[in-house]
Amino acid sequence: MGRKPKSAKAAKPDPAPAKESVKPSEVLAMVPEGPLKRGIAAAIAERDAKEGSAPTWSMSPRWTRRTRRASQVAERGKVMRTIFKYPLEVTDNEQKMLMPEGARVVNVGTQLDGFVYLWALVDSSSRPFSVTTIRTFVIVGTGHPIPDGVEYVGTVQQGPFVWHVLEDPRG
Repeated sequence: MGRKPKSAKAAKPDPAPAKESVKPSEVLAMVPEGPLKRGIAAAIAERDAKEGSAPTWSMSPRWTRRTRRASQVAERGKVMRTIFKYPLEVTDNEQKMLMPEGARVVNVGTQLDGFVYLWALVDSSSRPFSVTTIRTFVIVGTGHPIPDGVEYVGTVQQGPFVWHVLEDPRG
């Protein structure tokens, strides 16, 4: 009888943003099975119970590509140290970041785009995705109260404002 109508072309997906929000469950999916994954799952459940909603974490898509490349070099047995860049939001809330185990923060600052970033030195020959940790950072302005138990990481100037980046070693 009649012919089927031609289906409309599928709309092209929007290009990936430079920085995306990642749900904790998506971060958990990237972590291999083991005690770290169980610990992260427990921390997510505890936080959700306190806040009543799931927070989002920021993670640069480029971070995952670079980490994969570093893992490939590690498979060939070469030692490789790399500096990774992590975006920070100037906010009153703590920020969680998934970082390779043993990453050492070497600098905080802004770039020409005006955003605040954190740079960390990583031994990428140890397969960063195999052992990762969630680290908690807080940003406070000059003259504002500092939460108990945090350690100083660095200071960054953003226009007329001065921000101090602190890390909570308790997570």
